[in-house]
Amino acid sequence: MAYLNYLDLSNNSFDASDLPSSFSNLKALTTLMMENTGLEGLVPPALFDIPSLQTLILRNNKLSGTLDIASNSSSELKVIDMQNNNISFYPETPERRNKGIVM
Repeated sequence: MAYLNYLDLSNNSFDASDLPSSFSNLKALTTLMMENTGLEGLVPPALFDIPSLQTLILRNNKLSGTLDIASNSSSELKVIDMQNNNISFYPETPERRNKGIVM
């Protein structure tokens, strides 16, 4: 899986606790799609630790809380699609200004 660069897990059932922390080992992954997966609760921080991630699609789930992307998240991350979730706040900082966030 060292060369996996696109992963679409949409339309499968997941619990946020089911997501492996080993996602960060997918060093070549540029796109992760998890649309309509039934994810509930807080946005799993491990999703932002994927080193080459450019696009993260999490729309149409039941995620809630604050979208607090750590400053150590992938510098490659350009698009985060969180439409149709219950995210309440996204703190903007200088390092986040160039990211395309769709709420």
